[in-house]
Amino acid sequence: MKKIIFISSLLAAIASTQTMAQDAAWYVSGAVGQSDFKVNAGDVPPGVTIDKKDTSFGFAVGYNFSKIIALEAGYLSMGKAKFSGNFFGPVSGDVKVEAPHISAIISAPIAEGFSLYGRLGAARTDTKAKVCFTGAGGCFVNSEKQNELFYGVGLGFAFTRNLTATIEYQKLDKSEVQAINAGLRLSF
Repeated sequence: MKKIIFISSLLAAIASTQTMAQDAAWYVSGAVGQSDFKVNAGDVPPGVTIDKKDTSFGFAVGYNFSKIIALEAGYLSMGKAKFSGNFFGPVSGDVKVEAPHISAIISAPIAEGFSLYGRLGAARTDTKAKVCFTGAGGCFVNSEKQNELFYGVGLGFAFTRNLTATIEYQKLDKSEVQAINAGLRLSF
């Protein structure tokens, strides 16, 4: 009797491992949304206005190790914050943030087809600032690269086993820019 229980338990463990292996899959994803740059009132000179919102987008490739754990690498563009006004003469410009990233993703099913997930990773951010002084006849460009924390939380809905729609809040901590993106993930 003990041998039958042992063999049954062993077969059940092997079967569950095979099921988990079948659920593990590569995927590609793409998303688009709206970014919002955090700007403190003291950072803006009098007479200058800022448009802090722009279109964000990204794409990634990932691997699901199981139904709850994935690793993802991708690219994210948070768009541009644009400014214009009069500061010792007409001035305009923008600040653009882009970042390749790698993240660990933890998912939890919450209802039939729905899952809640969180991401935690690192990004290599490239921030480019351009300032143009119309009266002075020139533009100045500065670029800064830095490593920073990249995190987010999202909700996924699986239309099929291979196609999932997502909505996700994402944030870069040092650049102080965030986005809400809607996307699709295709598993294969």
